[in-house]
Amino acid sequence: MPRTVTDAERHFIEQMPKAELHVHLEGSVYPETLLDLGRKHDVDLPIKTMDEAREWFQFRDFAHFVEIYVAICSVLLDHEDYARITYEQALRAHGQNIQYQEITFAPASFINPRSVALPDVVLSGMRAGAQRARQELGVTMQFILDPVRTRNEEEVMLLARWCADNLGDGLVGFGLGGMEVGYPPGRFADAFKYVSDAGGRLTIHAGETDGPESVWAALAVGAERIGHGVTSIHDPELVSELAARQIVLEVSPTSNVCLGVASAYVEHPFRKLHDA
Repeated sequence: MPRTVTDAERHFIEQMPKAELHVHLEGSVYPETLLDLGRKHDVDLPIKTMDEAREWFQFRDFAHFVEIYVAICSVLLDHEDYARITYEQALRAHGQNIQYQEITFAPASFINPRSVALPDVVLSGMRAGAQRARQELGVTMQFILDPVRTRNEEEVMLLARWCADNLGDGLVGFGLGGMEVGYPPGRFADAFKYVSDAGGRLTIHAGETDGPESVWAALAVGAERIGHGVTSIHDPELVSELAARQIVLEVSPTSNVCLGVASAYVEHPFRKLHDA
């Protein structure tokens, strides 16, 4: 039966050193930062005040999260922007005694870019923010490129080649996020192989808004970790396969509840996955 965490347990959790493996850099931007960067770059945002921003940031579902995510990306345009949000993410981590983070980022595509924030701009800013975080806060940050699964094969392969060419100095892996349904990872098998052959590590979002078949598809293209993976619980054979191969699931209960993947914490399959 669910029970309330005691004060002593909460204190222990807050104080224990932690690692965080599933963070979307752009998705972690504060409402205040969004408004500030909107003013800096003269971007017309759908919200104008902090009250409006706080209300807007109450996620209704995955589509609403993506809507806000796109708006955030529209104000992230230069080296300084990415250095700032990287350091702000580290400050949040430091406040929770998170000492190590792997941060997923999604730069503009080389083909039909959404903005001037191409990968070189983004990575240089993140590296600067991470260096400051390490020096001032003792937080270590490494980065995983998400080419975004709604892009076409050519776009994703170009980003895979860029990733392979820039591995090191914090850039450690290649992932795949975004809308699962209708965008299977098998479309990008060549891109995953290219990065893996260059020494990059692979993690793929699956089993969040789609069923266990999404996780099977991620494993088929070489995923070493699974972002979310919670719907795996509906396929006992898959759960056994994940356990046998020691595939880590980056389970994110709060995200799952906020986006409607789970209706409440008590309904979340975390415990069932752990026990399996």
